[in-house]
Amino acid sequence: STKSFGDLDINSIIADAHDDVIPSKFDFINQSYPGGGYSKGQWVIICMPPGHGKSLFLMEEILHMALSGKKCFYYAAGDINYRDFIIRMGAQFTGWSFRDVAAHWMEVYEGLKEALGNNLEICITPAGVVSARELVDFVKAKGYYEVVGVDYDSNLKIEANDSMYDAFGQVYMTLSELTVDDKQNKLLFVAAQPKVNVWGEPVINLQDVGESSRKQHSADMIITRGREPNNPNHIAPMKIVKNRRGETDILAYSIRLNNG
Repeated sequence: STKSFGDLDINSIIADAHDDVIPSKFDFINQSYPGGGYSKGQWVIICMPPGHGKSLFLMEEILHMALSGKKCFYYAAGDINYRDFIIRMGAQFTGWSFRDVAAHWMEVYEGLKEALGNNLEICITPAGVVSARELVDFVKAKGYYEVVGVDYDSNLKIEANDSMYDAFGQVYMTLSELTVDDKQNKLLFVAAQPKVNVWGEPVINLQDVGESSRKQHSADMIITRGREPNNPNHIAPMKIVKNRRGETDILAYSIRLNNG
């Protein structure tokens, strides 16, 4: 069926667009969008080499959104335990260093628990235990999550397949069910790694995203972070290399502090 352009319900369209916006903690991301932030039904890939902060970035976004009242789920496969989770998120919440948080475990945990209420659920498993299909079915069964973070794609269980390209393509096709299905309409973050040959590069571009080009094709937004060589202050360029609903090729320099 068709609809005359002049008959569109513009008031409903504007209202829905406003209700869907979920702002980032980071200004350069919000400023890249006409609406001032991510929106529900978007799939965002955070692509950074090991040790460049993809888990910290994802955790900070999830914390920010949970504190703002969004129902959030953080799934980590293999690279973190609950102790590390409390220290990292506690440092981001308080602004204290990791060391200071570790010296005040109970105080920080109680403060986080009170501030978050029932807005954050977490699950940590070994790598290779949970498949994309199992994860998606779990999130659908829960029903109430608005924001989902997956840390990270390579640690999901991959079914036996002759081609890694096809295997990762299937992972991403499955995860996309959480965004393309109107009944789900989640804001989905997936942490990922770029190709090994660019791990030392200061700027990581769209073509550097690893494993399967279906990532580049399917994702609504891709954010990368490289590393300035020989810089002692953890300064590195973050770049929006894809943004289906806003501006792309935006570069923002970041410094990772001792509180993540």
